[in-house]
Amino acid sequence: MNRLSIACLFLMLTVLSAKADSCSSAVPGARVGPNPESINWTYGDACYISWPGGYIDGKNARFALEPKCQQIPGFLEFIGDQGSNVNTCIFKPLGISADKPSTTQPDTRNDYEYHERPPARDTPEPYRAPTFVPPSPPPTQTYETPAPNSSNDDGESERDDESEFQKYNERERAVESERRRDLENRAKRLQEQAQQQQEIQRTQDPPRAKKWRAIAVTIESNTFSPDRSAAGESYGYDAQDKARFRALQECRKQQVTGCVVEFSWDRGCHYLVLSNGSNRATWGSGPTIAQARNNCRFNRGGQNCSGRTYGGCEPND
Repeated sequence: MNRLSIACLFLMLTVLSAKADSCSSAVPGARVGPNPESINWTYGDACYISWPGGYIDGKNARFALEPKCQQIPGFLEFIGDQGSNVNTCIFKPLGISADKPSTTQPDTRNDYEYHERPPARDTPEPYRAPTFVPPSPPPTQTYETPAPNSSNDDGESERDDESEFQKYNERERAVESERRRDLENRAKRLQEQAQQQQEIQRTQDPPRAKKWRAIAVTIESNTFSPDRSAAGESYGYDAQDKARFRALQECRKQQVTGCVVEFSWDRGCHYLVLSNGSNRATWGSGPTIAQARNNCRFNRGGQNCSGRTYGGCEPND
């Protein structure tokens, strides 16, 4: 080996030693590239340092180490842990020219590694309150006062207004009178139609045969037993006497005395309710069952007025 080769080798070792010293002096443990674990190293003799991957305090180590790598002077790129359990930081110390990756060489990194660093976020602009602009006042409207007319013109205008007013009143009265006549004619037509309809029904429907109802009642007083009330009713008879006679028979079937027909009717409704309380027996009547029970309660202190109910309505169909 000649002296020139020895000198060149010595110079190269000196340069590499100086670069190694500059890498380790910038970051302890850093080495001069290329990184033997990197397949495509395009950073020349840049420095690199490998940090362990995994998790630190429950968080992914790459999120804590990436800001640390970016703060190193001469930062070039941070390659996060992609399953190799290693985070690599690449940098060039100040004073050494940085050979960044050539754009002409193909980028063999996968999409996940290429987009490892999150894109920079735009700083939102500070909130600015809108400037309040008071509304402009509406334009002032001016009215022109008409010039005064002469006395003759005023008199003529008043007479014209009075004649127009009279014509208007006459038209309104004519319209109102026409409306009244129309209403009267319509009412007459409706009344005539109702009378015709009643006449048709009277001629078509046969006269209804009367149906009579009757109720007989008694209160029997006993010396050694409580008083007792009883009643009997009849319905569907074509004569009033027949209905009254049948009601008396039905009352006497209760083995009581003193039965009297109290009610007989062929139209409307009538009801009777008996009360056989422990103190005094009584009864009550009315056009409805509820009214009959109320009258029973208030008639001579009646009690237990929820017993049998007699009576009904005619006609019942």
